[in-house]
Amino acid sequence: MDDSDLEWLRTQRRQEFLRQRKAFELWKQMGHGEILESGGEVEFFSLSKSNPKVLVHFYKKDLNVERSQYLTKKMQALASKYIDILFVAADVERHPFLVSRLNIVVIPTVRITASWRSLLPFLTDRAAQIVFIKEMRITHGMTGFAELNNSDDWTEADLEALMTQHGMFEEYAPDWKENFAADNDVGHEFFS
Repeated sequence: MDDSDLEWLRTQRRQEFLRQRKAFELWKQMGHGEILESGGEVEFFSLSKSNPKVLVHFYKKDLNVERSQYLTKKMQALASKYIDILFVAADVERHPFLVSRLNIVVIPTVRITASWRSLLPFLTDRAAQIVFIKEMRITHGMTGFAELNNSDDWTEADLEALMTQHGMFEEYAPDWKENFAADNDVGHEFFS
């Protein structure tokens, strides 16, 4: 490799960094990085249409409060870490169509979707606690916390591992900012 090859590689990496930075800023403007509360089904479908990946926590205010709070705490930590996924909380009482259509009978329930259209044909014969939906297909379903140490004290890493196993994180690693800044003479000024 000569200097022109290195300069070309540096230019390519810088362009990719700038593309990712622009996406990062857009996601922040759209509410990514925290848990958004869906006010109803119209708002939910609007959020789902405008975001390629959505993780939805269905809850009921007076049912399984401790589990819902525990799940919310873990989701908040993941929301700030995985900025490309929109994390949404949805009260089942304000989303009756979705509750019926998605057969939500276990609370709290989490749905992960990569396309809002994948929500429309979804029917199941059993209650699912966590379902991964990507590119209009259900890639995984789970009832209860069976795959999360089968207890109420699972960690963020357990949920991350499950999401990774089912392909939710192929575009951006959570540490892309640090990796880029460490490898290049640019980067730090973009995050100040």
